[in-house]
Amino acid sequence: MTVAAGFMCSDGIILCADSEHSDEITKFQRSKVFRFGDDLVLTGAGQTSYITTAFDKLSDKYRQGIPDTPSGARLALEEVILDVYANHIAPFFEANSRPYFHLLTATRCVSGEMALVQSEDTAVFLSEAFETTGIGDYLFRYWADKFFERTLPMRVMSYLCLFMLYETTKYVPSCGGACVVRYLPKDPNMKGSYTWYDQRSILAGFPDSIAWALAHCQDSTVPLEQIENKMREFADQIATIRRLAERDEPPQLPPNP
Repeated sequence: MTVAAGFMCSDGIILCADSEHSDEITKFQRSKVFRFGDDLVLTGAGQTSYITTAFDKLSDKYRQGIPDTPSGARLALEEVILDVYANHIAPFFEANSRPYFHLLTATRCVSGEMALVQSEDTAVFLSEAFETTGIGDYLFRYWADKFFERTLPMRVMSYLCLFMLYETTKYVPSCGGACVVRYLPKDPNMKGSYTWYDQRSILAGFPDSIAWALAHCQDSTVPLEQIENKMREFADQIATIRRLAERDEPPQLPPNP
């Protein structure tokens, strides 16, 4: 089980996912975001063995040539999906017990265009905004609908993705582990970077950090000054995050207890 998502940004595409894998008796942590060369990133939800099989097959296609256009990227994934279902799933499972896998891919095409492609079973389609999949899909999409803007750069959207992943892993039992975000920039010369955050402090601890103030906004027994102080404290932390972002520095967060 998992949650995974992809976002079209002003300067590229990001894919993200949790890292918890589970079966009937065990669970373990491993990245679910795969990269091939400089032009393909893939993630997905469902049975891991079929996700990795599809990734291997798609990588073989990309070794022969990167798609020229987004339509070519969609067609390449569709061919792989149909191959996996026709040759590895349909002959061996009854229709009501077949394993499933849904994929998200990001491709930098030869034309320079970016392609975000999603598969749901054997349906494959291009996206111009964002897509989500997995058991944590509904909670993640709730936040994504509020935060997503196509004009946001990858650096900003990835920060928001960490918040959305953290919220999802907190409240959806089958999601968990680390929150992984990978960039695929439009500019092939752009270098990626890793930044570590205390996830509980992303967005200044929102929504927990202001829940008390909101809960008491109509409670006349609580002095207005207490609510104002709580909101001011939250605003000060957000302002600090913004100032650090202007210097391209990660927020200075307290150490884990």
